[in-house]
This record gives sequence, structure tokens and C-alpha cells, in this order.
Amino acid sequence: MKKCGIRNCIYVLLAIVLFVTAVSIAVLCREMPPVLLKVPEEAVRQVENLMDAVCSGHFSEAEQFLYGQPDLGADRKLEAAVDAMIWEAYIKSLDYELQGGLYATASGLMQDVKLISMELDTVTANLGSRAKTLLSSTIESAGNVAEIYDEKNNYREDLVMETMEEAVRQALEEDVRYTYQILSLPLVYSGGQWWIRPEEGCGGLLDRFEMYMNHVTSDALEGVLSIEKVYWLLDENPVAPKPDEEHYGEATNPLELVPVIERAEKLLDGQELAFQTDTEIREDSTITYYLDETILCITWQHMVDGAVYTCSEVKIAHPSQFRRFLSDDRFASGKLYKATEMAASVNAVTASNGDYYAYRGYGNLVYHGEVKMAENRYMDTCYVDEKGDLILVDFGKLYKKEDVQRFVDEHGIRFSLAFGPILVEDGRVTAKYDYAVGQTDGYYSRSALCQMGPLHYMFVTVNRRGKNISQFAKHLQELGVDKAYALDGGQTSTIVTGNELMNPVDYGGERETSDIIYFATALPQGG
Repeated sequence: MKKCGIRNCIYVLLAIVLFVTAVSIAVLCREMPPVLLKVPEEAVRQVENLMDAVCSGHFSEAEQFLYGQPDLGADRKLEAAVDAMIWEAYIKSLDYELQGGLYATASGLMQDVKLISMELDTVTANLGSRAKTLLSSTIESAGNVAEIYDEKNNYREDLVMETMEEAVRQALEEDVRYTYQILSLPLVYSGGQWWIRPEEGCGGLLDRFEMYMNHVTSDALEGVLSIEKVYWLLDENPVAPKPDEEHYGEATNPLELVPVIERAEKLLDGQELAFQTDTEIREDSTITYYLDETILCITWQHMVDGAVYTCSEVKIAHPSQFRRFLSDDRFASGKLYKATEMAASVNAVTASNGDYYAYRGYGNLVYHGEVKMAENRYMDTCYVDEKGDLILVDFGKLYKKEDVQRFVDEHGIRFSLAFGPILVEDGRVTAKYDYAVGQTDGYYSRSALCQMGPLHYMFVTVNRRGKNISQFAKHLQELGVDKAYALDGGQTSTIVTGNELMNPVDYGGERETSDIIYFATALPQGG
């Protein structure tokens, strides 16, 4: 119904541009052959003058050749840039050819004209999809969310209109097709000269065109503004947006999280959670969760052979939400803080201790894409790239600073962790029992960073009755992780969700450390 209306509007526009009278002629009269007359040269010249004026966009001049000299309403300037671009291209596309000579009909003299013009429907048909592609590309390449969204968290109006204008430019370069119509211009003789008789109510030419374009741009903008919003964070700004307290929740039964997981369906994008509604949680423990459109976090505890496993499973929308923070946001600051303190200072949704790099002074450490330390003779390294994927590299490789920097540049590495060992890779247990740090053969509290799938992770600690590194890795494999890497253990092993300590830390309290890794919401303040 709408498409038919637009097509009719185009026909009306074409008819108005050429000021054609839709004269109803009896079938019998149309079947009679036209009576050719000796051509009044002045009449033909008036038709040519009219067509020349119209096809050059000189409508004030065109009015002089119309009987009654009506105001066509086509001389004002179009306000919308998109409308002006298409209107100008349409006028430039106009051309004409006279078809035969004057002929007589039951209503008077007529001159047929072949109108050649750009097809408006062809140019405007794909504006929405073009603009959508352009805006998506702009979002992907933008360096800051402020370039995309305004203070109300809507797409910036100027950006949307610039995108629409670029879509029109592309359409006028690639989608232009030409068509023609045979139209008949009626002529009358009055006051000693020939006139082209306009259709009644032929004014408001630009008003009708703007009405047509309103429909076109409305449809296009509807598609553009339906693009799912993408939010991201800048590495150089360690403080993330503050989580909305209303998005946190607690439960004592996994079944209570069914509606939470259902709401997260789009964010999960088909991935299965390790946490399930039949997960056996530790008796008298609480499940803590957080959900907004950019992050899902579920933190819970379960028991295995008397040991307490604390898991914080996370699915994020953008890799920039996976972050590392060195104390005071500075390499080798010399300051140590509790993980809960650092997590609160950067507005983490959930966080874990890192590698406590300041305790050793060796290992490959990358921060904000820059190699800060390169000495990988003893420890496996976990690199995190721009896609948020873990790249696990065995010790003894990449220990020269220039080689590490080359690796960082080639793989788009954002940061790294230097502790280890690698616990699970491609779903297989690969833990090294003989390893330089972490006392892998002893029964200690341990901590790990795991990746389940794209932008899907889990922090895991084991406390109270520690495990050796192989036992710990085996349980992580049973949880379904694809990759796992050991972080600093013992009293350092810490998981923080909502600024609260989640696991039973050794010796009854947190150890101060030099760094954390954390996940943050990307929604602007307040959501």
C-alpha cells in the first residue's frame, strides 16, 4: 500500500514538473487519427521554451509560458540536505524530445513530449540499508563513544544526518537509472500568443516533493536507528562507568536465575553457560549476579572433595570490557592495595587478582599495548588481544623485548599476564607439574582466568582445601573451559563482585597486591 502511494507520488511529481493536463478523452475520439495542422511555429517554440526552463530548473521562467502564469512553488530552498541533493540530481537528469508535430484532438491542440528522467524510486530504494552499513562502519572505527552517542545515549543527530547524506551520495553514484514517459501538453491561444495550459492546482511542487522525501527518509532512518548500539571503553581510561546497583541481584537457588538468563539471551548469542539451573551450589551460599545489555556476571560457590570453588562467569558485549589495572594505573608504582579496593576504584562489575608482577620483577608484561617488562625464561605468558581472546605462550619463547613488541604489534595485544602455568588449552589439560612458580605440586589455594568462548570468561579460585595444579586444571576442564591460565595463588587468590569479596581467602583476609584483572559494564553512567 505504501509502495503504491510512493509510486503514485512520483507520477504526480513528474506530471507537475511538466505541467501536464490529464485530459480525459473519449475512446472514440482517441481512436480517430489526429488531424495534422500546419505547424504554428510560435506554439512549438513555446513548448520548447517551457521544456528548456523546466529541465534547467528555472521555474520562475517556466511560469511565463503557462496560461494564467500560476505560482509553481518551486523557487524556495529545500531545508533538508538530503532532499536538496536528490532534487538537484533529479532536475539535472531531466531531458526531453518532441514527439512528432502538433495535432488536433477533441479538446484542442496537443504536443507530445518524451520526458527522460532519473528514477526516484531506484535511487531512494536502498538508502536505509546503505545508511545502516555506513553507520555500522563508523561505529566500528570510532575511537570514542562520544563520537557516536549524545549525552542522552542516543545516536548523535549530526552523525545520523551525515550518514544519510553519504548514503545519498553513494546512491547517486551507483544506483541511478533513467526512464521516460510520453506526455501530452495542451496548448491554447490567447491575447495574441500561444500558452501551455497547466493542470489545475499545479502549485506546491516542492511541497509534494518534500512529502515524498519525508516518507523515504522516515523509512531509511527507521532502519538506521534500529542498529543495535555498541558501547566500548578506552584502555587509557582505567575507570569504567559505574554499574547500576539495581542490576545486581542475589539468589539462593539456581532456578531463580532462569529469567535472568532468558533476558541475557541476546548477549549470550547462542553460547551455553557453565552455570546451569541444576548446578549444585555450596550449602548456605548465595549466588550473586549482574546483568545489563553489555555484561552478564554470575558468581557462585560449589564444593568438590571438601574444597570450596568460587566461580565468576562473565559474558561481555565488547572486548574493551575485559581490562587489567596496575596499582595507581602505573607500571612499577610501588603501591600495593587489596583487590576489593582496586576493583572499587575502577568500577569493576567483577574482578580477580592478577599475577602480582611487582613481587618478582620478571616475565613478559604488556600494559596498554606497550611492553613494560620482557623476561620469559621461566613462566608461561597469557596475552589478551583486541578481540578479547587469550593467546597462551609457553615459557622460553619470546623473551627479548624487541621480539615481544613485534608479537604484540602483529597480534594486537592489549595486555598480558605473567604467572602460569597454562592449565587448559583447546579443552585439554596441559598443566606443567614441574614449574618455576606457584608450587604446582603442593596443595594450595589457587586462582585461574578461563575463556569459555568468544567474549565469554570465568574467574575460578579454590580455597579451604587446596589442590595441586593438575587437580585444579582437571576441574576447570570439567567446567567446560576452552582455555585456562593460572594466576597468583595462596592468600592472593581473590574474586570480587560488586565490591564484595566472594571467596574464603586464606588466613582470613586479603593480601595486598599490585594488580587486578576485571570486567566492566560499557553502558554510560546510569545505563
